[in-house]
Amino acid sequence: MAADLASLVRDRALIDDMSALEAVAAAELDIPSPSFDGVLELLEQADLVELTRSGREITGLTWLSHESAAWERVSRGWMLKTCCCGCECA
Repeated sequence: MAADLASLVRDRALIDDMSALEAVAAAELDIPSPSFDGVLELLEQADLVELTRSGREITGLTWLSHESAAWERVSRGWMLKTCCCGCECA
């Protein structure tokens, strides 16, 4: 899920319509709404994006990197949050 979302936002300087991004992520990438913020935070932890927040709400993101080490961190991080049957247990 995280790698798919990273591919979607890759090389876009700034995304500030998070509702639209969440709708596309749900419709095109099958990312459930309850998982959306967690996926974004994983991308931030992997240094692929920088998230803009207003309080606890994520209001935008900026693409930072496409280096292979960052992509590897996304894959490894998501596998740690996903159980063997593919559901998100964390």
